[in-house]
Amino acid sequence: MRRSWFVLLVTASVIAAAGVAYLLPKIRVASARRMISATVSDVYSLRAALNQYAAENGGLYPPPSAGDPDVKSWDIVMVRRESAPTYPVRSVAWLRPYLQRFFNRPMPETDAWGHPVLAAVSWDRRSYTLASLGSDGQRDTLVHYSWPVVETWHDLIFLDDSFISAPEGFAH
Repeated sequence: MRRSWFVLLVTASVIAAAGVAYLLPKIRVASARRMISATVSDVYSLRAALNQYAAENGGLYPPPSAGDPDVKSWDIVMVRRESAPTYPVRSVAWLRPYLQRFFNRPMPETDAWGHPVLAAVSWDRRSYTLASLGSDGQRDTLVHYSWPVVETWHDLIFLDDSFISAPEGFAH
């Protein structure tokens, strides 16, 4: 009788360990997708605020920040639009004076991983870029931007009204 209880206990322990081993990767994937969804939602909120600002200002976005680098399009964008802004290097915080009134909560300035959301506006004020540096907080330098992004460390890049680098399942 004691042996059967011991066998039952060992079997139950093995099954529990296998269940945890099976569920742990799924929990990690679900957590990563939740973080990406939260970041994409914040980028869409910023897009809406930028579009509302432009609607009230003759189609022009807020003036570029004085400290922004000279505007030269980066490779992936150059094909789409010659006047596109540079890859963003400054936090969206510089847009707060222009956009905060369009939010009924504090304007989102960080992504779900706690890194600043970056923003740039072209000098002609007709184009903008928003970017999250992903879970690693580092700009992708050796990665060719492709659709869809499958790893959370990839940059999420939003140019004007569409993502040019984002995970599968998000509007393009």
